[in-house]
Amino acid sequence: MMRWLQRNVFLFDGLGAIGSTAATCTIAVALQPAFGMPAATLWALVLLAACFVVYSLTCWRRRAPMRPWLPIVMAANLTYCVVLGGALMAHAPALTRLGTLYFTAEILVIVGVVGLEWTVLRRARDGR
Repeated sequence: MMRWLQRNVFLFDGLGAIGSTAATCTIAVALQPAFGMPAATLWALVLLAACFVVYSLTCWRRRAPMRPWLPIVMAANLTYCVVLGGALMAHAPALTRLGTLYFTAEILVIVGVVGLEWTVLRRARDGR
């Protein structure tokens, strides 16, 4: 699994960003009242995640080397977590328990992905 991930880390990240974009889009369109996050904030998160999709999949398609591109992906993912955490704090009174649980889980998943990407980057021997 680790060898596959080393060769396809940008694909892995891009697919995760597609999942995040699709899930947030679904929430923004269909389930916003159940989560309590304002629609404008959800659409901003969708736009940000969609940018990450394009970036990561472009890196994968072009077979970009891990350095310097993967640290940029990792920083972007962590920035997304900070932005999402800020949105959670800013809109805490309006959020439902389900909304708080969902967005907290999304942060934890993304932090886990960054941890995995960090491991891949450390283990890379050939600069890719």
